[in-house]
Amino acid sequence: KKAAILIPFAAAADNHQELNARSLVEAGAAVMILEKELTGERLAKEVFALMNPERRRQMEKAAGSLGHPEAAKEIADVLGEMSAQRWGPEGRKS
Repeated sequence: KKAAILIPFAAAADNHQELNARSLVEAGAAVMILEKELTGERLAKEVFALMNPERRRQMEKAAGSLGHPEAAKEIADVLGEMSAQRWGPEGRKS
């Protein structure tokens, strides 16, 4: 739930890092600098822009809205249900 500056690795398989970063940028939760555009000046510009408390707050709010804090519990619940269906409530094959 923090504002972020993302620099996706250009050689990542299927460009997945840029695609993931782009979705955060579109949601207003991050800024992306492509490797080919990365300079000290550009990075400094983005860091200084994030020193604006209102901009950070907006980005952090956007980042928070993307999260799914109960995801691990929900996955565990589904796996528990599947296990009970297959093996029974006591863990023995039905």
